[in-house]
Order: sequence, then structure tokens, then C-alpha cells
Amino acid sequence: MIDFIKKYIPFLKFVTSSLTGSAVELLLFYGLCQVIPLPRVQMIYLATIISRIIAGTLNFLMNKFWSFDGAGGSSGAARTMGSQAVKYAILFVGKMLASAQLVSMMPTAIPTVLSKAVVDTGIFFISYVIQKKWVFAEKK
Repeated sequence: MIDFIKKYIPFLKFVTSSLTGSAVELLLFYGLCQVIPLPRVQMIYLATIISRIIAGTLNFLMNKFWSFDGAGGSSGAARTMGSQAVKYAILFVGKMLASAQLVSMMPTAIPTVLSKAVVDTGIFFISYVIQKKWVFAEKK
């Protein structure tokens, strides 16, 4: 049982950091959608970019230092963090563009924030695998 728990602790930490980041992002996204005076698609893209940059920074730091316990090796820590930040930025931009595009393609009858929550839930699972195996992968 203890081995089972140890195996899934990083995932549970990732879920917690993702839920925190998602809550921050959704709240910012909702607020920005209320105040950005642009047509729907442009408003979605701008609100996505702003909210995701803020939430993404929080999420990177939580994942780096908590979810994956500073994984990636301690020697050359600054270089490791820099390379992880670049990898995370690549993933971050891909997730942001995918989210904005998929949300903007959802039917207008579905509330935009609900569409975003559904889309980002799917992206979450893909992101975990990429972060575990590529962004914060432990050096061998």
C-alpha cells in the first residue's frame, strides 16, 4: 500500500497544483471576459493569454519545487531550471494556443467559461505526461 501511495504522490501533487492554477486562471479569464471590449474570438484569445501567463508562472513554480520535488538534478541547478523553464514555455504556448482555439470553436450556446473548463481538462492529462517525461524528467 505504501509503495502505491509513493508512486502516486507526484500525480496527486500535480493535480493539486493544476487545480490551484486552473482556479486562478478561470477566475482571471472570467473577469477579463467581462471587461475586454473586443469581439468574442479576440476577447477569448486575449483573456486566455493574460490569464494563462499568470497562472502558468504559478503552475511552473509549484510543479518545479513541489509536484516534482525540484526534479531534474541538483548539479547545475540554474542551468537545469533554465532548460526546464524553456521546455515548460514551449508546452505552455502549445497549451495556450490549443485552449484558445478549441474554446473559440465551441458552440456559442455553451457558456465560454464552461467550454474552457472542459477543453482544459482534456489538455491537463496530456500536460502531466509531457511534464513528467520531458519538462521535469530526472536526469539519468
